[in-house]
Amino acid sequence: MRNPFHRGASVHSLPAPDCYQGRQIPVVYVQPGYPECRQTLDAFAAAGADIEIVDLSADKDARHDLKTCGYQHLPVVNTGRRIWAGHQPSRIQEFAENILEERSAS
Repeated sequence: MRNPFHRGASVHSLPAPDCYQGRQIPVVYVQPGYPECRQTLDAFAAAGADIEIVDLSADKDARHDLKTCGYQHLPVVNTGRRIWAGHQPSRIQEFAENILEERSAS
């Protein structure tokens, strides 16, 4: 099986985000005390987005998964459609806009 998260990897992958009311809830992998992690969590909160937080200081398996997939920067965000590393406000804004469009279409 090809790993969609890391070019060249063949077997290992991050779990897909859970779904709630027909939409995927982003998973944000964080390390307490990292400023970019806090900024990302704050940006999702300001956007009104529900997220699942994975604390890498408490979850060795998740930490191993990220390393195996080749991620070297935190946070790592998996929205189900996109995955990125580092604090990326434009991608969070794009995600929030998509949520608003989906909610208004419902």
